[in-house]
Amino acid sequence: MLINRIIANSFDYTIIKSLCKAGDVMFLFSKKRSPKDNYLLNEINKTKIAMEAAYSNFQNVVDPDLIDSCIYELNAVQNRYKFLLREAKESDTTYC
Repeated sequence: MLINRIIANSFDYTIIKSLCKAGDVMFLFSKKRSPKDNYLLNEINKTKIAMEAAYSNFQNVVDPDLIDSCIYELNAVQNRYKFLLREAKESDTTYC
C-alpha cells in the first residue's frame, strides 16, 4: 500500500511538474471569471495604455493650448482608471 502511494504521488508530481513547464498550472487553480470581470480587466488594461499615451503626448507638446489639452486628457484618463479600479475592487476581481 505504501508503494502504491509513493507511485501515485510521484505520478502526480510528474504531471504537475510537466504542467508547470507548460505554464498551464495557473489555469488549473485559478477561478473562472465572469464576463463582467473580463470586461473590467480589459478596460483597465486599455486605460493603462491610454494613460501611457497621454503622458507621452504631454511630454512632447510645447504649445500652451496643447499642454492644456493634454492636462485635460490626463485628468480624464486618470479618473476613468480610478473608476475602473473601484469597480473591480467592488466586484472582487483579481489579476491572477
